Amino acid sequence: MDAVLLGLLAGALAGASNVSLHVGLRRLDDVEAAALMMILIAFVMVALTAAAVQREPVAWEAIWPFLLLGVIGPGLSTILFVTAVSRAGASRSAVLANTFPLFATVLAITLLGESVRVALVVGTVLVVAGAIGLTLSGNAPSQARGWFFRIGMVAALLAALTIAGRDTAVRWIGEGDELSAVVASAATLLTGSATLVAFVLFTGRGRNPMARMGAAILPFALVGLLTGVTTLAIFEALERGQVTVVSPLIGTAALWTLAFSVLVLRGSEGLGRRVVISAGVVAAGVALIGATGGSG
Repeated sequence: MDAVLLGLLAGALAGASNVSLHVGLRRLDDVEAAALMMILIAFVMVALTAAAVQREPVAWEAIWPFLLLGVIGPGLSTILFVTAVSRAGASRSAVLANTFPLFATVLAITLLGESVRVALVVGTVLVVAGAIGLTLSGNAPSQARGWFFRIGMVAALLAALTIAGRDTAVRWIGEGDELSAVVASAATLLTGSATLVAFVLFTGRGRNPMARMGAAILPFALVGLLTGVTTLAIFEALERGQVTVVSPLIGTAALWTLAFSVLVLRGSEGLGRRVVISAGVVAAGVALIGATGGSG
């Protein structure tokens, strides 16, 4: 049951992070700098936590897989999602990105041999369907805009695959590994930050990267802290429970995003019939997954 609670906590924190990012982008419209600062602040927070709790030296053999994984997630996954948002808009990009629990479930069953349980499969499908319904309730581009738009859609789908791959890899690497979740998460955030630094420098188009990063500190400090705690919750959950249980619960971020938007943004999100039905579908999926238990 710890894995269930931690998975739900990760989803709630991710939802809060999404709303905080939205607020930050109102103050500074620089998506690339926002993504970098978000992951960089998260790394600093988690690294300080790891330094405080880790008393023994960390073996290279234990940590290098997580350093490699960080290039993919959060590094590549964040770059792909930023690319998708810039080309296809946030709403439709989020629709495809929120399909990651389906991919994670398939990967976990196929590669990790996790058991196929009807309640888990149905619950996962309900969470993903509800998340898509919630996302589609917001503003979206009125029509596809040729190859530029299609590139964004492909990037969002690839982002979902990388997130699913991260969840599966964290569970696989962590089996039988004595490396703590906080150290493992710090390792992925380190190389993820480095990957995003390279991305911002490459796409800078002559803009001063230090000035962009400095301007992004205050608007995105909160989202960075939330991202750090979210990452810790995800790693702790995957250490205790199967991917088929944890990943769909993280996918409830769409529901939490709506809830926090209503509280923080004050009326910028409508509560129409589609939203209510979608929220109910997500809740039903969570109930099914939670009923299976969270132990691995």
